[in-house]
Amino acid sequence: MMNLQGKNVLITGASSGLGKELSLCCGEAGCNLILISNQKEQLESVATEIRGKYTEASIITFCIDLQYPEEIESMCKEVLRKKEHLDVLINCAGIIIPERLENVPTEDWHKVININLTAPFLLVKHFTRSMNEKSESPLVVNISSQVSKRGDPYCASYVASKFGMNGLTAAINEEYRVHGKLRAISFCPGSMETPFLESVEDHPAIAPRPGVDIMMNSATSARMIVDIIRHSDLIDISELVFQARKTQIYKKGL
Repeated sequence: MMNLQGKNVLITGASSGLGKELSLCCGEAGCNLILISNQKEQLESVATEIRGKYTEASIITFCIDLQYPEEIESMCKEVLRKKEHLDVLINCAGIIIPERLENVPTEDWHKVININLTAPFLLVKHFTRSMNEKSESPLVVNISSQVSKRGDPYCASYVASKFGMNGLTAAINEEYRVHGKLRAISFCPGSMETPFLESVEDHPAIAPRPGVDIMMNSATSARMIVDIIRHSDLIDISELVFQARKTQIYKKGL
């Protein structure tokens, strides 16, 4: 089982929702954290919370916009200057812009694809060599979605990005099965009651239905994901689709 104490872990989307919970879990495990978000105040609040709970936590924060490759490249260079390599890269950041397919502005399509899929590709690209050379068990964790297995209406760009993320995961595993140590896992959770849902609450075709839809718990999901990361050197999982079993009903609006 992998000991996460002292491992260098980078998490995107770290300022809220599942990304925040993953950051807290990795802080508890003793990881050296590199936390990424475009929400500076929320990001610093998460870092402060982790330092308060785990006083010896090592945390570096970067407030960047993942839709811009030049910001990603600059951040990656700075991380490698300070840490030399990553052990775990967690691609958790994601956005959704709901719209009927025929009405989707091209710029919105590109924004979703850039943040949800191109940014994870660029992060893997920039960190792969050092991870393969210097980490004992380098791992990429891609937070995908159950929509990547079925498709959903009114969010074509989001669905396409999550299908693509699963494809990226598969490509990493096949390529580095031969050419290195790097492995990747796609986690495909069901809907979670997080701030992410605020972007779809006014779109009745895809918004959660109060009193009807079952939500995942982000803290529970984060702990499960981190436990699987710990065991990733013992078990071969490339994709995991999961949904809550207990009834945790979406309550907003009731």
